[in-house]
Amino acid sequence: MAERHGLPLLAAGVANVPIPVRMQRPHEVGPDRLVNGLAVSRLYGAPSIVIDFGTATTFDCISRDGAYVGGAIAPGPTLGLEALVARTARLPRIEPKEPAAAIGTDTVSAMQSGVVFGYRALTAGLLERIRLELARAEKVEPSDVQSC
Repeated sequence: MAERHGLPLLAAGVANVPIPVRMQRPHEVGPDRLVNGLAVSRLYGAPSIVIDFGTATTFDCISRDGAYVGGAIAPGPTLGLEALVARTARLPRIEPKEPAAAIGTDTVSAMQSGVVFGYRALTAGLLERIRLELARAEKVEPSDVQSC
């Protein structure tokens, strides 16, 4: 797409994304996570947390001064669903849509509950814990930590 529009292509990384990275091994931080961190701090301010749902669900934390300070990585919903199908004997491939209830009354609705409600709870619970830790580290109120 960049070539078609005559735009230069930039491979993002710790060396050229303009934010400090305060990690034990900065070179291990994925470029997608750095770009997410830069974008959230510029769009919403800092301290902040950005959540990205892809193959992995990532939570990236930005300090008050705009530095990338870490985060969390969990399997993404689709990856989790694919693992269930591939690693179990009888679970079918399903569409991950919200079921009518958390208590599934058949295999498909039980899997949908686990995937949809389970990932929703994982996201909310991990976000709450990360928000509290980041607020404590940054000496701000949890409500002062932006998230998107």
